[in-house]
Amino acid sequence: MSLLTLSSADIQTETLDSWGFRAGAKVEGTCAISGRSISKADGVSTGIWECEPGEFDVPNRPNVESVMILKGYVKLTDLDSGEVKELRTGDAATLEKGSSVKWEVIETCRKFYVIANV
Repeated sequence: MSLLTLSSADIQTETLDSWGFRAGAKVEGTCAISGRSISKADGVSTGIWECEPGEFDVPNRPNVESVMILKGYVKLTDLDSGEVKELRTGDAATLEKGSSVKWEVIETCRKFYVIANV
């Protein structure tokens, strides 16, 4: 068994690689993205992702993503129902496969993510 760990201090200060801008989505604002992939195996990936303020849509999500906000403030809008959820440091959410969500990054957001291709 392989065990990968990151301390809470590492997660907050981890140097991330530039991932450019949100590909294939409507982008307003800078939405510069950086991140670090921690693991990928059997259709599941984990990592740290950070995005500068701006907004983008993720229509018809192809996978399931669970996130924990490590810092920042985002608003998620369900594009089908119009329901809005606000996430701040310490909050978590799961975005279901097939969902269509608008991300509005109000304050630079850093999140830990788990993506499952189910």
